Amino acid sequence: MLTLAILLALSGQPSAPLRVERDFTVAATSEVVATIAASCERCDWGVEGREGGLLEIKVDGRYSQHLALTRGGAAAEYAVMLGTLAPGTHRLS
Repeated sequence: MLTLAILLALSGQPSAPLRVERDFTVAATSEVVATIAASCERCDWGVEGREGGLLEIKVDGRYSQHLALTRGGAAAEYAVMLGTLAPGTHRLS
């Protein structure tokens, strides 16, 4: 199993979609887990319309899943299964 770590902090109201990309290499066919440390300063379960934020996750340009950021302004780790990937270089965005 290969584990990636990514740090992402969201604050304010972005005027355009935020895009983060990270290349990684898999030496052998592996189950890959990304650990995304993220925060969402504007997310607040107590305020209607600001309950959380969503990150769209893609692997090699293909949709993988959405990650709901619901833990507020302090950075929190979210483990995300990316599935089985073949050897080679891949891109997480």
